[in-house]
Parts: sequence; structure tokens; C-alpha cells
Amino acid sequence: MNTLEKVSGILCLVSLASCSQGKEAESQASGQSTASASAEIVNCGEIEAVSALGTTPAPQTALGYVRVMPELETPKFKPGCPNIEAALGTRFGVQVLAKGPGLIVPLVTRVTHPEIRDPETGKAATVDQWESPMDAGITRYAGWSFDKPWELVPGRWRFEILDNDNKVLAAQDFVVTVKK
Repeated sequence: MNTLEKVSGILCLVSLASCSQGKEAESQASGQSTASASAEIVNCGEIEAVSALGTTPAPQTALGYVRVMPELETPKFKPGCPNIEAALGTRFGVQVLAKGPGLIVPLVTRVTHPEIRDPETGKAATVDQWESPMDAGITRYAGWSFDKPWELVPGRWRFEILDNDNKVLAAQDFVVTVKK
């Protein structure tokens, strides 16, 4: 095995999703549906701080991007789900176990919430959603981070995990209050 093969193998272990994208694209190109996909929420609530690896564009979100979290790191959930006391920096969400016919299950995370409005752009939103492919059989996190003061809106927040046909596979409601 040459050095390149060894490095590629290590990268595949670190990022199963990246190594499987070719197979996922083949499945989508061949017209395979995600009809046999399933998802189960196995944990929920506020999480302890985890450093993001960066951001990736997500045009169907109020900010226009989502944070990229370490794929192999499982966040530590605090007790209290479904009640979230929000402040800047608070992160909350769901831990999902996805199942599907392939290694990667193409899913979408949708968060429905009270209206939030970016004061700089005037853009308002009650729904944010982004692609969130998940490794089959390995729990993954999908969540929200209150990064801007205008995002701190109390009320009912709902996380949904959807297949590519927009069928809701799993859902979790939260009651968000804002720390004073």
C-alpha cells in the first residue's frame, strides 16, 4: 500500500461522509429514493460547548450558513429537554440515529421557530433548513446555536429530520425561554 492509499484510508476513518460522497452521488444519479431511510431521535436538549470546524453555505437559513461540527464527536447533552433557557452561545438540538440502504443517509434538518429577523438585511424567517447527510447506524447531532441577539426569540421551536422527499422521519419540540 503506498502512502497516498494509507492517507486516504485514515481520512475515510475520520470522515466517513466525505469518503462516501461518490457512492451517494451514484445512488442519487441512478434515481434511488430515500424511501427506505429512517431516523430516530435518541437524545435532545442543550449541549455543552463544542468548537465548530467552520461554516458551510446554507441558503435556506436566516444566517445563510450552518456551522460544521466534528463528525466523530458526540456532544454532551445537559438535562432538561425539551426546555431550553437561551442566551448568546446557547446550543441545543437533537441526536439522531439514521438508517438507510447505504453508508450515508441523505437527510435534511428543518427547524421551525417564531419569527427571527436580521436587522442588517431585514430578512425574516420562521423556518431554517439545511442538508444534513448522516452516517447510517452512527448517532449524529443536528442543532441550533444562538449566535446573534436577534435570534433569541422565545416560543415553540421544532426540529424535524426529513428525507429527500420532504417526508418527516423524526421530530422534537422544544420550549425556548430567554435568559434575563
